[in-house]
Amino acid sequence: MRCWLWVAFLLNTVAGGVCPAGAGEARIDGNASAEILPGDVPGLRLIGRDFLRRSLYAGEGASRDFLIEIESRSELPLAETDDIAPPPRHRLMIRELIGKTIGPILRTLELAANDIRIDRLPLVEAETWGCCVQANTIALYNLLDGRLVAARSTDFDVLTATRLAPGGEGATGYQVFTFKSIEPLYDALVSPDPASLGVITLVREDVPVQRIELRLAQGDPLPGEQVDWLNAVQWLDAARKRPQEDLHIVYDAGKPPGFSYLWTLDETRRIAIPFDGERLDIARAEVPARFRLVERPPQP
Repeated sequence: MRCWLWVAFLLNTVAGGVCPAGAGEARIDGNASAEILPGDVPGLRLIGRDFLRRSLYAGEGASRDFLIEIESRSELPLAETDDIAPPPRHRLMIRELIGKTIGPILRTLELAANDIRIDRLPLVEAETWGCCVQANTIALYNLLDGRLVAARSTDFDVLTATRLAPGGEGATGYQVFTFKSIEPLYDALVSPDPASLGVITLVREDVPVQRIELRLAQGDPLPGEQVDWLNAVQWLDAARKRPQEDLHIVYDAGKPPGFSYLWTLDETRRIAIPFDGERLDIARAEVPARFRLVERPPQP
């Protein structure tokens, strides 16, 4: 049985309106406030606003500058309580900085999360806190199109890989995210089915290209089966037949990398999926009894 103490989740993307060519603004204002909520259980409503400037690489040494407006709303009880308050709701609005003006809204993304991070465009990290034996959930969104890229549990490392082009002309980056089912938002982002135990997402240059669901082959989860895992992921060196400590691998295009994605479930069970340089090959995967891997669309 999964433990859920959060009650609110909202995800909605709305394309911004189109302004006449050349239109722009020199100033954007927004309200921020703190308000006592009366009632049998008094509360505190907070509305905050922040602005971030971020750049997006546009190729050939050029970049585009954007202004991101973040409006956050939360309601907190004033008295001590054992209940966990729902995560704040955030509205993110992105505009391009063009010349000496602030352009129209290109995209609005609304979501609920305890923390929002935008380290580099176009990605937004939304972290939702777990409870009990849970880790937190980090959902990764593309702010320019509003779509989910991947989700992961915070107690899993992110595996990375770099494919070198022939002659050293460029490189392609890959990431592998692992997300287990007891984390917050798993039901909404992946599946509410209790036979679904986790999902593995392969991302190439910020675009999801493969999603693999870990499921029970049959029957319901055994007591503790979802909780007592070691939750360790590594690259497995095929030649040495042992995991490597480095989470990053580098390989030449057109040549097998010689590594597998390794998910250690406990002291005796593990999942190993060969990486062919572009995809995880589940047809050649090593999967313990009672488990199976299922290909899903790259984006839910």
